[in-house]
Amino acid sequence: MTSRKAILCLLSFYLVMFLFNETLRLARPLFEPITQMGFLMVNKVIFALGLLIFVYTLKIQRQCGLVLKANWRTLPIYWPMALIAGLTLTSGINADTSGSMMAILFVTVASGIFIEELVFRGLVFHWFREASVRKQILVSGFGFGGLHLLGLFSGIDPVVILAQAYMAASFGIIFGYARALDYSIMIPLLVHFTFNMITLGAKGGVHEAASSAPPEQVAMGLLAVGVISWSWAAYLLWKAGKLEKFTTLPSKTSMA
Repeated sequence: MTSRKAILCLLSFYLVMFLFNETLRLARPLFEPITQMGFLMVNKVIFALGLLIFVYTLKIQRQCGLVLKANWRTLPIYWPMALIAGLTLTSGINADTSGSMMAILFVTVASGIFIEELVFRGLVFHWFREASVRKQILVSGFGFGGLHLLGLFSGIDPVVILAQAYMAASFGIIFGYARALDYSIMIPLLVHFTFNMITLGAKGGVHEAASSAPPEQVAMGLLAVGVISWSWAAYLLWKAGKLEKFTTLPSKTSMA
């Protein structure tokens, strides 16, 4: 696939997701009995299922990393996420969340992460398979950061969204580098899910900070954390120039 076609595929994904979210937003009054969190869960689950059907219909599930055999030696690459999650946990866990709310949060986070990893560590690496490894990682990272800019339509303060996109791009590069050493997206899925559950559920996490602290303070916190992740991401981008061309389709031997 040429770079032009690959870029068009990625832009098409953004357009489909935007239209899907806007359609459900306009249809929200029809689902009035459902809570906002429950409605968000339905939104994520439907899109995740649609994306999964799309991948399996095209028979590119293996190329997109939907294989179980993972390279566990890539785990240390994710150390900035472990550090940030650990610092977040120092404030303790928010015990006020009910069991039903935790279940909804679990499904919502899992579905959202499945979408992001399947697209940016799966489809992107498949679409840009003719590009260099460094370019694949860059597209995966900045594409992931760009996805968070859709939050500008959510009503959240733009300063927070821009800071979040800045930090997410560095995370995307780190995840992309690890993916370039692994035929599977199972580890990115697990790391991403664990990180999000901690940062959303902890007392000092993003959710609580965004609802209680001034937007400028939240943004400054995200930018400060981003210094850690961006330092590591820049180093990995430099190392990526030494990696051989990545292929998203494992051999039969590696699947055994």
